[in-house]
Amino acid sequence: MSLTTDSSQPRAQAKSQANQRANQQATARAKSGSDNTRAEEAIQSPHRRSRKRRERLFQWLFLVPAVTYMALFFGYPVVKNIVMSFQDYTTATFFTGEAPWVGLANYAKVLSSSLFSTSLVNTALFTLGSILGQFVIGLALAIFFQRKFPLNGILRSLLLLPWLLPLIVSSAVWRWILDKDSGALNRFLGEMHIVNTGVPWLTSTSLALIAWWG
Repeated sequence: MSLTTDSSQPRAQAKSQANQRANQQATARAKSGSDNTRAEEAIQSPHRRSRKRRERLFQWLFLVPAVTYMALFFGYPVVKNIVMSFQDYTTATFFTGEAPWVGLANYAKVLSSSLFSTSLVNTALFTLGSILGQFVIGLALAIFFQRKFPLNGILRSLLLLPWLLPLIVSSAVWRWILDKDSGALNRFLGEMHIVNTGVPWLTSTSLALIAWWG
């Protein structure tokens, strides 16, 4: 019994020492790996920051056209209307732009009017009715056309007509205006003695793109 115990103790010690060495080696490898990772990150960090700056710059550049459009066609009219609300505009001063400054007089006049409350209620009812009507009808049609039934495709196509008709009419009108022989534009230019013959706005290889842009 004592021989067995004595022989097992060196084995246990050797196993413990082997485990310690393995743990030390694993710790050293992990530390070395983390040091290498930090070194790689330190090397790549300036490049990544530069790339992120370029990406952010490109993002802002792509936003510039949309922001410019919104500022010119939505922001400026709103600001201009707010400024005009503090001035006394009449038919004459509207064209001259020399309307006198009246401060809050226009707001006081509107709020004291007997028609203000009526117009406010009518505006609220119109807005609420329009939104609810469009939502309810649109949702009902979407649920209805999800089912399969005869003439489903034809009816869906007919629903697109109100959206397509203005484009079709506008295209037809512009085609008539730019027509070489009987177009209104060539007739106007001829009356003004700017051109002597009809200009092929739609068929010329050099003018068709310009006409399309216009």
